[in-house]
Amino acid sequence: MDAGDLQFAFVETRLNLEPSSLANVVNIRVASANQSNSIASAFSRRSDNRETEAETVFDHKNLAKAASIYHRKHHETPRGFLWRLLENNTILSIRAVDIAQSGGAADATLIINFIFNTPIAPNCVALADPEDLDALLVFVLDQANCLHTFSLRPDIFRRKSSLEPAIDDLCRSYTPSGLSGKLAHRLTAVNADQVLIALHDGGLLRLDRNRGHDHPYFTESMTNAQSWNYGVRNLFSRANTVKFGKWNLDYSTVIDAQTSNLDTEQDYLFTISLDHRMRVWDPKTGTIIQAVDMLNDESDAQEAKKWTLDPTHTNLVRVLNVGGGRGVVTVYSPKGMGQFNFWKVTALEDGSVVMKPFFTDFVFEAVSPSVSDSWTMADFAIGLQENDSFDIWVLWKNNTTYRVMHHSSQVAALSATWNNWELVRSYSLPTTATRSGPCDPADPTEGWLQLLMRPGRFTRATLETALAIYERSIGTGLVQQRSKNLAESICSVVSSTAALERNTSGGMDYEQFRTATDTHWKRFYRLVTELDKQRGDALSLVYDSRCDMPWIVCADYISAIRECNGFERLYWNGTNSSLTSDDAEAMNLLGTAMDFVGSFPENFLQTCNAVLRSELYEETTKSEMDRIQYFYEKAAFWRGIAEDDCALVVEKLGQNFTNVTNEVYNNIFAHILSSKASEAPARFPLTSIGRKLMVNIVQDNVDMFWIIFFTQLILLVHMEFEWEDEEDALHQRVTIGSVYSQTIDILRRLALLKWLTQTEMNVSVHGSSERVEDDSRKPGEEIHLATNLEAYLSKDLGVSTLNHEPMGLSLTEMAASLCAPDSTVTISVPLVQMHLIKDDRPDMALELASFSDQEPFSVYVLGRTHLALRDFTTAASLLRKAAVGMSSENAEIVHMNANLLADAEASLLGHGIAKYYNHLVTLFEKHKAYSYVLEFAQLAISMIFPTTADGAQIRSEMLSRLFNASLVLSRFDAAHSALLALREANPALQKACLARLVERMSETCHSSELVSLPFPGLTAAVDDVLSAKCRSTLDVVSGPAYHQVLYAWRIRHNDYRGAASVLLDRIHKLQRSGEGDRFLAEGVTDTPITRQYLLLINALSCVDRKQAWIFSEELPASLDGRTAVVVGEPKRKVVTLADVRKQYQLELDRIAAIQSNDFGFEEGDVMEP
Repeated sequence: MDAGDLQFAFVETRLNLEPSSLANVVNIRVASANQSNSIASAFSRRSDNRETEAETVFDHKNLAKAASIYHRKHHETPRGFLWRLLENNTILSIRAVDIAQSGGAADATLIINFIFNTPIAPNCVALADPEDLDALLVFVLDQANCLHTFSLRPDIFRRKSSLEPAIDDLCRSYTPSGLSGKLAHRLTAVNADQVLIALHDGGLLRLDRNRGHDHPYFTESMTNAQSWNYGVRNLFSRANTVKFGKWNLDYSTVIDAQTSNLDTEQDYLFTISLDHRMRVWDPKTGTIIQAVDMLNDESDAQEAKKWTLDPTHTNLVRVLNVGGGRGVVTVYSPKGMGQFNFWKVTALEDGSVVMKPFFTDFVFEAVSPSVSDSWTMADFAIGLQENDSFDIWVLWKNNTTYRVMHHSSQVAALSATWNNWELVRSYSLPTTATRSGPCDPADPTEGWLQLLMRPGRFTRATLETALAIYERSIGTGLVQQRSKNLAESICSVVSSTAALERNTSGGMDYEQFRTATDTHWKRFYRLVTELDKQRGDALSLVYDSRCDMPWIVCADYISAIRECNGFERLYWNGTNSSLTSDDAEAMNLLGTAMDFVGSFPENFLQTCNAVLRSELYEETTKSEMDRIQYFYEKAAFWRGIAEDDCALVVEKLGQNFTNVTNEVYNNIFAHILSSKASEAPARFPLTSIGRKLMVNIVQDNVDMFWIIFFTQLILLVHMEFEWEDEEDALHQRVTIGSVYSQTIDILRRLALLKWLTQTEMNVSVHGSSERVEDDSRKPGEEIHLATNLEAYLSKDLGVSTLNHEPMGLSLTEMAASLCAPDSTVTISVPLVQMHLIKDDRPDMALELASFSDQEPFSVYVLGRTHLALRDFTTAASLLRKAAVGMSSENAEIVHMNANLLADAEASLLGHGIAKYYNHLVTLFEKHKAYSYVLEFAQLAISMIFPTTADGAQIRSEMLSRLFNASLVLSRFDAAHSALLALREANPALQKACLARLVERMSETCHSSELVSLPFPGLTAAVDDVLSAKCRSTLDVVSGPAYHQVLYAWRIRHNDYRGAASVLLDRIHKLQRSGEGDRFLAEGVTDTPITRQYLLLINALSCVDRKQAWIFSEELPASLDGRTAVVVGEPKRKVVTLADVRKQYQLELDRIAAIQSNDFGFEEGDVMEP
């Protein structure tokens, strides 16, 4: 049967399986019988053969050939596990796929890859959940008939440190003797202690685990569905067999098996064999309890054997435990057009079962998605709701295309409602990027990159493979540079194939270049989509009954099936759905708007988007009606509208648009504004898988809502100006101003969510909720890639319960709630910006500036953003603007947490304007923007009043920072003022600052300013500082001129004898240094020493003759370079003015003798022969 015009009630959301970080991948090489397991390098299996076709490598490494999800029954967190077979069935990859978990549990993010030396046999992976041990048991049979049993504790999916000590105990290998010479067709785990292997000859090999015994690990026993001589018969006859590869499969060979205890103490095994029969086994005894035809067709046995099942059909039976020893068994038979059948199973006290078909006179012919195509039932799942509603999920395949259908009704009403199926809307890729036009400021490449690099759409392996194929097709070879990221590599290769040429008039033909570039991007995009189709080969359908959540497991991704909300049903089904009158009117308006705007030329759409950007991001003081008028005039889309398009709008909405009313708009807004998300506290946060899934759902919702409300905005503006008489205008009966404002608010919220879900950044593993505790990681593996929505809003996303929570509907409502402007989940743009600044991404924080308001906190954060970008002028202006609001007691400091602001910073906000400026001083000081440190320190000091809390402490700190900034900037006047102000604030600090000021001014040749500055009460201190510097200075020629400064200082303060002492000390150091004989003028006796003698004589001549004397301290006799070695106390003597004149004359005579070469010899001089 054909699905016909059925409704979409569910929608599929894809989830890529690409790890967010290489640190999350662990490769374990499974040992053979006599070896031990080992952790393999993450890159050890990568091929180095560059000649290998990119498509083959892509298929080999990324596309699974078998995969499914197993949900544990007895233990939680993690409960769901995805297993996949990769690289020609030589790698078994297992990871946790829970959507939410208890708040106290660490997120299980590790992916465990078990590498086998021998490929795994088809259909020979089984998982079990032991009741008495919190672990996952995995049974794997390889093609060498070796059975590997893995015991995986939950901690090994959380941290590598838990894995390494237990590596040798993870796996036990056992080779069953019963498999000798036989083909294992299927492996089934009855429970944690019993495994059944279906053989090609119809037999079942039962393996019972021996706990506490290593040899043998299993006890083997054989059973079969035929008579005792079945083995002998098959050795000598090929009758009643089906050819399968190199083997002949007996009709009784089991091709599908399911286990259930039917809510009793006994396990039951339900099997489907090639002979189209269903058998119920007692696994403990290996006996058949019941055997029936799948469709209850008890015709002649010989006739029945003429029709057998295909050995590749493996998903044919499902068992549902309804409690009280009862169950429902659903089977699918591909016989004819395909049929389902439903059996009522009742367990009796003696261990037997009674099986009866629910319906004997009704044929449950399978309903396929369409009759025009050839569809094959690939898998199905069943479930029971709390209201006893029986659910059936069916996966149909047509090559790599798949569709999922759903049916729900009471079991007793199945026959009456069999044709009432619902559809699951499949994920679809965009056909092309929005074409760039002449009026579009964006380059065509930007649009294609946004399409290709959108988070969650394509994996890196897909894009890299497509790039390699494209490079090979254009003959450039593998030229991708390792230094470039993937986006840059794609741009450089694809864009290189288009050239900018001249047109016939000689000018640059930009339109031709744009068209050529767009063509090459389309070619590359087709390669990507073809590879993506291979990723979408559906392998299994899994239903999580506890969370009411179906999953589609594909070759390289999984898809969650979630229930549509009312708005999505309205959008996806349109006029095909049975609508109320109100919804029909709303749907008519929605459809009309999309059809109307869909007919616009591309350049007019670009103009509308450009005008819309100004409406979304720019502040305006215009009234609502003025804004509509402005939009109409600037967009000017009426120039590109055909008369037929306008007539079609009138036809659908009535003359003068009479069908458009306030009630219709209110109905549309109600669907998005009235969120049905649970208001119960989200006690169970989303896992990393859940967060990525939520991001993808939000992306899909944003795309849908954006189309709806963008087209509504255009149609509203169009209708407002389409009238002939004033009384017929739309604003006469519809409050279009309110509608316009609400639409803009919704679009602004959607634009913010689009940015959050489509921008990615590297987030520290240890700094996020996706934390994996491990000390063995490489430094380059400490980060993972995440969207900004995941990184900064994850703590706000969660569910209220994990048991019987309709998870699909919860995710739908959660995503819809995020899209609503009045959502309970507040997206604080300033807080997101603060997170980005903290994570060293101020460039991203600046991109969010267009979404900020003019509240003080928003302005403050924007100032912090510019400060992090080192735009100090803009930062200072914004931070000054936010001063009053951020210093008041009602500031939004309560919304910040310790992760964003240090305690010391937070304590300075909201506690007065002086402390706020103190905070700004700290910020600019960290960036060494000392001019603004000086400014804000002065402002902070000016805002300290007698009533200011901690005023004295703030004043002292600000004066200190003001002084430091002034010194760095050589603003010595400001430094001097701060120094003098420190006398009362902090005298001890003043002395330290004085020494720094004197030293700084002396070293930077500002001695004249220093001497002229007043130092009330500090004159002696300045003299002491300079005196100490003079004493410690030996190099008086090229070193700082402390002697000259001190000389000038003392002359300024009429201390002539003190000035003379400084000069005499300098004379002695010049004499010792050997620099005193350097002539300063040719032909005269002008040397540094003679000049100092003249200054010394002049200084002593300025005092009374009786006071014209000074003390002289002899320098030590030995000098080591520029460092004096003092032995004992220096000699001290009195030097008078006459002594100085005498020494000056002796110096003159010595210089004259040197000039005339008049050198005398003294006794003891050695002469050369």
